[in-house]
Amino acid sequence: MRVRLPFLAAALAVLAAPAHAQSYRAMWGPGPNDIWAVGGAGLVAHFDGRAWSQRPTGYQADLNAVWGAAPNDVWAVGESGAVFHWNGSAWQVTRLGEHDWVSIGGCAANDVWMVGQSEDEDEAPTLLHWNGSAWSAERLSIPFRAAGIALACPDVWIAGATYFDPRPDQRRNAGVLMRRSGGSWTMTGWNGRDMTDPVVGGASWTSIALGGGSTLLAGVGDNGPVAIVSGRTGGWRPLPALSVPGVERDGYRFILAADGTPVAVFEKGFARLVNGQWAVTAAGDVGNGDRSDSTEAEEEAEMERLGRQLTADIAAGRQPSQDVIRRMSELTQGMQQVVQRSAAAGLRAELLAFGSRAAAWPTVGGDFYVAGAKIFRVRGNESEVVYEVRCRACYSGQQLPPATAAPSAPAAAPSAPTPSLPGKGRLPRLPRLPRLPGRP
Repeated sequence: MRVRLPFLAAALAVLAAPAHAQSYRAMWGPGPNDIWAVGGAGLVAHFDGRAWSQRPTGYQADLNAVWGAAPNDVWAVGESGAVFHWNGSAWQVTRLGEHDWVSIGGCAANDVWMVGQSEDEDEAPTLLHWNGSAWSAERLSIPFRAAGIALACPDVWIAGATYFDPRPDQRRNAGVLMRRSGGSWTMTGWNGRDMTDPVVGGASWTSIALGGGSTLLAGVGDNGPVAIVSGRTGGWRPLPALSVPGVERDGYRFILAADGTPVAVFEKGFARLVNGQWAVTAAGDVGNGDRSDSTEAEEEAEMERLGRQLTADIAAGRQPSQDVIRRMSELTQGMQQVVQRSAAAGLRAELLAFGSRAAAWPTVGGDFYVAGAKIFRVRGNESEVVYEVRCRACYSGQQLPPATAAPSAPAAAPSAPTPSLPGKGRLPRLPRLPRLPGRP
């Protein structure tokens, strides 16, 4: 008995979707009734508490991050200097320098920060501040690949990764965490000269999240995904190792739920930290009852034999055996249950098919949204598709305007030398960490 169900055809149709179907890369929202999602080719969607809808930018620009101070004051930033501002009715588009703007956040309409990265690994990330009327630059002290920015107002946090040489013949990944507080910067992990904290410095950080009074750093270490959390009292503690069969070591995206629960999202499911352990909800959790092909073949053969016997008894005018009827009923019920379980597995797989670089954003309690090619809402262990773009026009648009020069950071004071990364020559070309959290 081989189950052939319509959901398989539907899944194949999704895989064969036109190449223009871009994916969302980042989400943000001040509350459950005001959520934004941005992505490739200028893709922007908004939830107003009733329904999701497009907010077309009119430009072809890959967007990496979004943040806003009010419904009519929303920023979306991305690659090749893209800086978009929503005024409540339309997007105002500029191209600020040539950097890939990685992340943006703020405390108020006149206190917005964004961080960007150039292609030059010898260059420190560029940090810009919006004071309500203009952008200004601030110097960061060492070269590293910035992955994210987070605001614990008024403090600014930036996480990322670099390489360092504990010995001349050994080069390793190292995490970098910068914090701006009271107008000055402190560094944890690798600071350009020393490893100040082996926990923070022990992984290449690809994201930073704040929520529920905690700070979460997530990334990739020597042995797979790594996540560490710091609470209100300070101090970093590693979370348990997470390994889901079939998921690559860099295939996890971590967030903090609104209640402070760490959540990991991967291509076909998610995991929550419950009582110190990861509780995994994956597409493969619902199966066909672990029935083997040989078991199904044996039951098919038995059903055929009993059917022939029943037909022969009726043709000969004999009363059908009650044992035969009972056994055929048992086999029929078992086959129906297999079909039902297979259908449930197919539906679950479809509703957990988040995609490989899906973005996630918390809403209320432990619930959250996931955005890839579609937008999903996860409540408890159940997921539903709440929005899917189906129009080609949503991806069309003109190219970005010519770049204007980004503001330059003031020169460092002579008494504040800039640390240099050890090792000879240029920094090795690092993975494009800023693009990992939302790259389709």
